[in-house]
Amino acid sequence: MFLCFVFTATRSYMLLAVAVGALYIIYSQSGDLDVSGENYFRYFSSSFQGGAASFLLGVISYRFYCKCSSSKVSVVVASVAEVAELLAIVAVFYFRNSLRSELDFIAPFLFCIVLVTFSVERGIVSKLFYRLTWFGSILYSIYLNHFTVIWLLLYVGQDMLGLNIESARNLFILALYLIVVIGHSNYTYSFVEKPSPLLLRKYLQ
Repeated sequence: MFLCFVFTATRSYMLLAVAVGALYIIYSQSGDLDVSGENYFRYFSSSFQGGAASFLLGVISYRFYCKCSSSKVSVVVASVAEVAELLAIVAVFYFRNSLRSELDFIAPFLFCIVLVTFSVERGIVSKLFYRLTWFGSILYSIYLNHFTVIWLLLYVGQDMLGLNIESARNLFILALYLIVVIGHSNYTYSFVEKPSPLLLRKYLQ
């Protein structure tokens, strides 16, 4: 339904207003954005609103990317912007008191800014990230595996070892999570995701 609202002539500020409104309803009713399957005011689904807001923010990000990709931005300005955005991401995680925080509301908008800035690839940081093609290859595996790793950390670390997993400032847990999820995802990509199409094609022939 919300696709009917998006046209080439639809102003970006209108799309942004709808996205902010949808996310604000979720946030005001649930206290955070990590919800699914809930209905507000009997008719408004949190899943639909979150999906619609994400879609509209994606449209806005693409529009800004098209404008920024053709603009002349110096390497210094782009690099400063990239570093500042990375520091903002760290701040959003560091100043959380628990797994859910008031800062969650700004995360989708910060992600859009980071997405546009790093997609243009004008700064030093984005150019360094561009060389990490291996990491880009395992991103889908990371997406599939990250929740399982979170669950294991909660079960093993919190329930069995008594570690304070809830604290977002626990840098040891964060480092352990990144090591495990990247290592496990690299394994599943190399031995499951990558050879699966070849094995399936061989089986069907």
